[in-house]
Amino acid sequence: FHAITGQDKFNQVMAGIDAAFEAGFEKVKVNTVLMRDVNHHQLDTFLNWIQHRPIQLRFIELMETGEGSELFRKHHISGQVLRDELLRRGWIHQLRQRSDGPAQVFCHPDYAGEIGLIMPYEKDFCATCNRLRVSSIGKLHLC
Repeated sequence: FHAITGQDKFNQVMAGIDAAFEAGFEKVKVNTVLMRDVNHHQLDTFLNWIQHRPIQLRFIELMETGEGSELFRKHHISGQVLRDELLRRGWIHQLRQRSDGPAQVFCHPDYAGEIGLIMPYEKDFCATCNRLRVSSIGKLHLC
């Protein structure tokens, strides 16, 4: 958690997810950045976490931005690798729902949760995007 976020707030984040369920949310979406040698090899841990929880765990492919070229070269891994592994394990690619935005969603009959993959370098990624972005200085951007 710290390697990706730079923060030691794992317990607070987990408590927030639990609080969302306690408040009546039926499903919670959780985003994580997919990073080579940081978390890409922990698929089993993530799957165990969502097996009995209605969480859509969304892996966002690392993007090359600004001065992050070195980080990108070191840690980028295509979401295709994860998609292939999910399909190999019997996960089913769902038809895209409007609320999914750019995510490809996968489900499995033995799991309460889902996996979402957000792969900005994939062909036609932007074709289904319905998002706007707000920068850190408050500017609105089309995705």
